[in-house]
Amino acid sequence: MKKYDIVTVGSSLRDIMFYANTGVISQKEVWELHYGGKVMSDRVFLEYGGGASTAAVSCARLGLRVGIISSIGADEYGGEMRKHFRAEHVDTSMLYTSSHHTGFSFILVHQRTGEHVAFIHYGAAEECVLPQNFKTLNTEWFYVSSLNTTQWPKIMRTLIAHGGKIAWNPGNTQLRSSSHILKEMLASVHTLIVNEDESLLFARSLSEKKESLRQRIRLLHGAGPKVVVITRGRKGAMSFDGTTLYIMPKVDDRPVDTTGAGDSYGSAFVAGLHMYKGDIQRAMDLAALNSASNVAVVGAQRGLLYRSDLPRHLQPHI
Repeated sequence: MKKYDIVTVGSSLRDIMFYANTGVISQKEVWELHYGGKVMSDRVFLEYGGGASTAAVSCARLGLRVGIISSIGADEYGGEMRKHFRAEHVDTSMLYTSSHHTGFSFILVHQRTGEHVAFIHYGAAEECVLPQNFKTLNTEWFYVSSLNTTQWPKIMRTLIAHGGKIAWNPGNTQLRSSSHILKEMLASVHTLIVNEDESLLFARSLSEKKESLRQRIRLLHGAGPKVVVITRGRKGAMSFDGTTLYIMPKVDDRPVDTTGAGDSYGSAFVAGLHMYKGDIQRAMDLAALNSASNVAVVGAQRGLLYRSDLPRHLQPHI
C-alpha cells in the first residue's frame, strides 16, 4: 500500500485574481467601495487555491510524499485541478468527484497593499468525502484546513481515530462552533496553526479572561496540542511546545498578494517538522521563507518554494 508523509484535507478551488487600486483603505483595515461604482483592472489572473490544494502543492514541492482528500466537480475546472495536482506530484487517488461544480473564488486584491477580499462559492468543496480505504491509509500526518461542511466534527473525529498526527489550520466554520466541540478537537490534535485573530476566538472558548498573546499561546497549548503556532502577518509568528516559546521576527517586505499566506506558512511548518525531525526553530524558518516567497507573487501557489530553492541550512539531511 502507498505510504504518504502527509495527506491534506479540505478545499480545492479555482481563484480569479482581480487587482485594483479603487476605493479607500481605512485605518480599521476596511476597504471601502461605493455602490454603483466600477472597479477597473488591467491585471486579472486565473489561479489555483483552497486550503488543502495549497498545502498539498506546498508539501510536494518540498519533497514530501503527498496525497489530498478534497472534492472537485466533473467539469472543466475539476479536470484542470486534477491535471495540476498530477503535474505537482500530488497523488489524486483520494480526490472525490462531486455532482456539484468545482468551487471557485473571486479575489479582489488591493494593488498597493497586496491585501485582499475573497468572494467564495465553495460548490463541490462543501463536501468532504473520505476514501473507502481510509482505515488502512498509511500516512504520518494529516494537514486539515478549513472544512466547509456541517459534518466537519464527524470528519475530524474519524481523522483523530486513524492515529496519524493532525495539524489543524481551522477555518470560519470551525471557529464559529461551540466551545465544547473546539475543546474536544484541541485535546486531540498534534499541531494547531492559527492567526492572531483566530487565536483570540479560540482563547475565548477556553477562558473569560483577557489574555496577552504570550498568555494566549500557553492557554491554547494547555488545551491539548503538542505544538501551537500563531501567525501575525508581517509582524512575524510565534510557536510554543510547552517548554520553549519560539519567536519569528517581523517581515519588512510588502506583499504583492496575501492569498494563501496562512496555508503556505502552516503547511511548510508541518513539512519542516517532518523534514527536520521535530526541530521547531528550523520548521519556523522554513515556513517563514515559504510564506514570504509565496506572497511576493500573484496567486496562492505560484511562489511556493521547491526543495532545491532552500538555502543550505534548511536542506534536510535525509
